[in-house]
Amino acid sequence: MEQRTDQCVNCKKEAYLNPLMKLTNSHCGHRFCETCIQRGFLTRQSIKCPVCGMMLYKNDFSKKWIEEREFEREMDIRRGVRRDYNKRRGDFKALKEYNDFLEEVEDIVYNLVNGIDVEATQARIARYKKDNEAAIAVNRARQVQEQREMDARLEAERQEAEAKRRRALGIPEPTPAPEVKYPVVSAVPARPEPARAAPAYAYVPQPVQAQMQLPKPAAAAVANGTPATPAAAQAAEPVDEQQLEARRRRAGGWRDEFVTRRAIEEALAGLQMAPE
Repeated sequence: MEQRTDQCVNCKKEAYLNPLMKLTNSHCGHRFCETCIQRGFLTRQSIKCPVCGMMLYKNDFSKKWIEEREFEREMDIRRGVRRDYNKRRGDFKALKEYNDFLEEVEDIVYNLVNGIDVEATQARIARYKKDNEAAIAVNRARQVQEQREMDARLEAERQEAEAKRRRALGIPEPTPAPEVKYPVVSAVPARPEPARAAPAYAYVPQPVQAQMQLPKPAAAAVANGTPATPAAAQAAEPVDEQQLEARRRRAGGWRDEFVTRRAIEEALAGLQMAPE
């Protein structure tokens, strides 16, 4: 039974009734829709063709027909062979020798395309490259030069056609931009450093001891035989640094119980309470 080209072989849906459906060609020549391909490769590395039973992988699907892929493969092989077998009619003395050379090239291409004596054919190509290395290099250089000349002729023809079109439409020719010539400087003069204005004020860092004014012990002053006041006597006592730091923290709102409360909150935050 001949397979319909607008139908998926897996789900049997037709592209005529589903305009949004996209069909893809497999390596075996049968067509699958993209939905079946994505569904098939969700849990498996390969899928089986329901028509011929061939195991197919992701790389086996293409939007091109199998004939197109075979043609591209043959053209790649032919270009590779002709890259080494690049002799022309002028390289042979007689026409028969040139025809025999072309027959040899076609035999090599046929063997590589159809997988016939591939190793022997590749060894045959290697021997030819070794025996005709100099001629191959000369012919490749000649081909490159001819390709460049062909590109130059095509570009000249394109520019001539564009000029004819402009003259027919009355469009003025574009004026070329003037060439700007810059003077050649042998040595670049050094740029003078710009003068910097002096700042209005300069910041001089002070040592920590100078920034932190701590009360210093002072001897109890006695005036007219009268002892100093209680405030003066308290200022005269030696200062405890730990007590002073505790006073500063309490002045900023710090409490010693904050440490204990935070530890309890962090410990209880990781507990999961079971619902009632």
